[in-house]
Amino acid sequence: MKLYFIGGDSGSGKTAIMPELQKILVSEIKAYGFDGIGVPEGADKK
Repeated sequence: MKLYFIGGDSGSGKTAIMPELQKILVSEIKAYGFDGIGVPEGADKK
């Protein structure tokens, strides 16, 4: 079993890339999301 971590700044596209990785790796991938910081208040209003 291989273990991969995807890291990066907030808003860099980590979550957005997961559907594509699941298509490529098919049954070899299980995705777990851990967001310890969250989205800042009003971030979608910029």
